[in-house]
Amino acid sequence: MSKFSIRLSDKISPAPIKLFKLVTNKTCQIDDFEARICREGGLDREVDKIYAVLDKVCNLKMLPKTMFRLIQLRDLPYQLYEAKSANLRFYLIKLEKTGKVILLGGRKSNQKADLKSLVKLVKNIHFEGISNINNP
Repeated sequence: MSKFSIRLSDKISPAPIKLFKLVTNKTCQIDDFEARICREGGLDREVDKIYAVLDKVCNLKMLPKTMFRLIQLRDLPYQLYEAKSANLRFYLIKLEKTGKVILLGGRKSNQKADLKSLVKLVKNIHFEGISNINNP
């Protein structure tokens, strides 16, 4: 059984495209990231802004690249996306016939390291698969 699974996000309204969060070994990195941001204070409104962007994306609204963009990285099996606020980033993949999955959250100041981690994570997901992809 894969260490990766997904669960439906409750942060957006029902939409044509479903939004999921990645769970790795029963831990959701994005939930931990959000909790850390709230504890540290100051940027919790930016998390809400990113979810507002994702709500629009999942409702098929076009947005400027300053809010949501396709990340062009070579040799990866999934389309990667970045949802942005002034200081925070959420990184997502698109799973065919499933929806978009939030993989990681990060700070703009740590973007290079986050992208390296993202590439490793995506390759691991592709190699191991997601256990509940058909029944989230």
